[in-house]
Amino acid sequence: MTKSFVNGSYGHYIELSHSNGYSTKFAHLKKRLVKRGEQVKRGQTIGTVGNSGRSTGSHLHYEVCLNKKPINPSKFMRVDKLVKTPFIPKLKVLKKGKIKHQIVAKNKVSGAAVPEN
Repeated sequence: MTKSFVNGSYGHYIELSHSNGYSTKFAHLKKRLVKRGEQVKRGQTIGTVGNSGRSTGSHLHYEVCLNKKPINPSKFMRVDKLVKTPFIPKLKVLKKGKIKHQIVAKNKVSGAAVPEN
């Protein structure tokens, strides 16, 4: 079972129900690619990372729950497959009004978030 809707705080939000009381939640998405009630398969893309709801930058709010209570998701993640990127980009100070473009260019490489005005 899938829940897929827009929530005030979480923005674009998806919740997947799994067997044995487990569920996973994905929030602050840019776009939801599944509909409520839709069955999904392992590895299927269900949404895209975004900055919706109460958020200060693009990221994925990921939560694993057991019997509706949040638990540590690390045992379900394969960190050996993650790519390391620098957290703080190097910035070049430009004239006022141009700095945002420099940050955007650097953050595209590092994967960090840039709030849009």
